[in-house]
Amino acid sequence: MPIYSITDKSRGNGKYRSSNSEIVIDNGMQGLTKKLHPSIKNKAINIAINEDAMNNPSVYNGYQEVFNMDDDNSVFRQEMVRLSDDLK
Repeated sequence: MPIYSITDKSRGNGKYRSSNSEIVIDNGMQGLTKKLHPSIKNKAINIAINEDAMNNPSVYNGYQEVFNMDDDNSVFRQEMVRLSDDLK
């Protein structure tokens, strides 16, 4: 079994096996978002600083999307689904 499986692409649901071998259902990829968000946010901050985000609308918009992932992870879910399709 993969580390994380997307089980419902339209809703962005997934599942994974916990450390005690229990299968965990992750509705809306909220668990995955909480796990990855701090690392992604730190990387986005570094990119925003290096790319002068205040003067680059594309970088600034991307940074805002990452910054707000805790409240709305829809773009993250869509990208995870797209990446999983690319692996097939």
